[in-house]
Amino acid sequence: MSRASAICQQDDRETTCPHSSPALDRYRAAFRPSGWWDRPYTVLAGGIAVAGTTDAARRLLAPEAWALAHSRTHGVFPPLLPAEEIRPDRMTDRERGFYESGLSAQLYGTEEEVALALGELAARTGADEVLVTTGAHDREGLLESHRRLAHAILRPTAGS
Repeated sequence: MSRASAICQQDDRETTCPHSSPALDRYRAAFRPSGWWDRPYTVLAGGIAVAGTTDAARRLLAPEAWALAHSRTHGVFPPLLPAEEIRPDRMTDRERGFYESGLSAQLYGTEEEVALALGELAARTGADEVLVTTGAHDREGLLESHRRLAHAILRPTAGS
């Protein structure tokens, strides 16, 4: 995450980050210091899954993406199913669209892929913190994913 501080510049009034999102830019521009924070503080929150292969990481996220798609098309958020029971080929086009959108909004891959993507995202947004909100049916797989994520972001990099 230290790459973010190297890319963002801070002066007495604001933090600017090239390639940041318009919403973050508006937040930073409108920020006024308070008793809690003397500068804008940004938390990125989202699902992150790390596994031995990109496909395995994607499968770990499939149950939550399916449940979200189901809730948006049926009005009820169901319990998470095992990934093996999720059949995109049996979804309506609308359900499949929400399902794919749900997966694409999350970060997943191998340790190397996630470390690179998360580092780029943190640098691009100037995030101060990342909050992992992953839900999964496979609790053991989720725990292993968290272990892999910790290893991916805490391991020493070349030159450090």
